[in-house]
Amino acid sequence: MLEPRLHDKRRCGAWADRIRPAPVLTVPVTLQESTVEWKPAYFPERFDLATVTARMEQGLVACGQALIAALLEGCLERDIEIVLGSRATRLHRDAGAVTGLTADERDGPVTYEAGAVVLATGGFEWDDDLKRQFLVGPLTHPNSPPVNEGDGLRMAMEVGAALGNMIEAWWYPAGAIPGEEYDGRQLARFVGTERTAPHSIMVNGRGERFVNEAANYNDMQKAFYFFDANHFAYRNIPCWVVIDAQYRRRYAVLSCQPSDPDPDWLISGSTLDELAKAAGIDPDGLSRTVARFNGFVHDGRDADFGRGDSAYDRFHGDPSTPHPNLGSIEVGPFYALPVYTGAVGTKGGPVVDDHGRVLDVRGTPIPGLYAAGNVMANPAGPAYYGGGCSIGTGVVWGFLAGEHAAAFSGAGASAG
Repeated sequence: MLEPRLHDKRRCGAWADRIRPAPVLTVPVTLQESTVEWKPAYFPERFDLATVTARMEQGLVACGQALIAALLEGCLERDIEIVLGSRATRLHRDAGAVTGLTADERDGPVTYEAGAVVLATGGFEWDDDLKRQFLVGPLTHPNSPPVNEGDGLRMAMEVGAALGNMIEAWWYPAGAIPGEEYDGRQLARFVGTERTAPHSIMVNGRGERFVNEAANYNDMQKAFYFFDANHFAYRNIPCWVVIDAQYRRRYAVLSCQPSDPDPDWLISGSTLDELAKAAGIDPDGLSRTVARFNGFVHDGRDADFGRGDSAYDRFHGDPSTPHPNLGSIEVGPFYALPVYTGAVGTKGGPVVDDHGRVLDVRGTPIPGLYAAGNVMANPAGPAYYGGGCSIGTGVVWGFLAGEHAAAFSGAGASAG
């Protein structure tokens, strides 16, 4: 896994403040620091506040902001025109080749002529109609900017692009704090430590565990979509992370720190039975599940789902405890955090080749049309290689598409 170095966004001049603020990773801390060296979720005392404050004063940014700041700086150095507030809506074609597009701007539609067009508009996770048509199940809480409404997908469909991987997304279970917004929409936070640390389990409405909670987020969320034919419903939606006071005293729940008072949005109960009734979980089922899980904790192994068996699970657990992922749930009060279906983006769209060229339904490149990132059918298929896979394929195919599109535009249609 690669990540950008810290970058001084002030090098972008007047454009520095145009860089989108991060909704959750808001301070300049690298992933290496947050997941390996500092691990503030488990070792808050390691968080170097003085260093982070100094970085902010110096205009340094990390993670996605650092990537975008560096790319933006490169565009500005090359006098590449960047148009804001412009929504591409329709591709233009001439003799079968894509020759430009129409965009809706503040003063009305504008036509752009071009030798080639690269679609890089993100997925369709914020468009309810497209989600209903294509995804395997509900996606209610995307973890991405709300502008990802499938514009590139619709434009590609209109010119006959072949589609692939349409039922898939980069799944990531989400939590939500009522009233917390990003770009005017409900902000969805990643549910990570809440399901990988000791003293927590995830259960459905029957009070049953149904997955290895500490497994990689993309694959573990697929268990949410188990369809119950008898009840004509998804068996594991809705679901909750259930924790006890041992967890609450030691770890954060979304943005709520151990030292904070219990928030209104975190369901609680002095007993498991009281908690179950407050959350709408079957009390008997939850009681049986907790008793069984506590037995696994005593034995040192999760015999049902293998939570903690893999190096991956243990890496994301608490290394300072007897078992990084397993801890009993027995000390009241008890809490339940609703968990929603989330994703960092969809991963289906027009099929592309190794130059980023969009293919038609017969496998032939559509001249002048390219795609990169979440707008395209991702080569990962249903898998998720690891953190950064979505951005990584966007960068790689963006480079491939840009290189080929530049050559194609310079040489004319004969270069296709």
